[in-house]
Amino acid sequence: MKVKFFFLIVIGVVLLFVLAPISSYAQNETYEVVKGDCLWKISKKELKDGKLWPEIWVLNKDGVVNKDKFDKEKYKTIKNPNLIYPTQILRIPKTPKLSQAELQSAYKEAKKYWRKMHPRKPKVNKEESTEKPKDDQGKKEEKKK
Repeated sequence: MKVKFFFLIVIGVVLLFVLAPISSYAQNETYEVVKGDCLWKISKKELKDGKLWPEIWVLNKDGVVNKDKFDKEKYKTIKNPNLIYPTQILRIPKTPKLSQAELQSAYKEAKKYWRKMHPRKPKVNKEESTEKPKDDQGKKEEKKK
């Protein structure tokens, strides 16, 4: 009797350790990226709100589902939320989990990547840009004569 009870406890503990990671993984759905996708578009389609794209980014920062398939490091994770690649399989949360503060933090971090990819152009003074250099005006008048 004690042997059967002990055996059942051992099996229960083993099943607990085996099934625990599977159940936490099952809390997320997956999505395969296709050409033209962006996190906002995927979020709008899967989570019904494009503003929740940081939820997807945070889940996949450390690695996409099929990261073992890729040779290049840039395809294995999503470090920059503006760069996702076709055939990546992303984890999609069934329900949003990030707080407003965490969402704002993710927006700020993403903005840094955006600025690196799209640097601001220097501002041009309108007065200087509309005036023609004096040398050019003088040359045009000389050509007309």
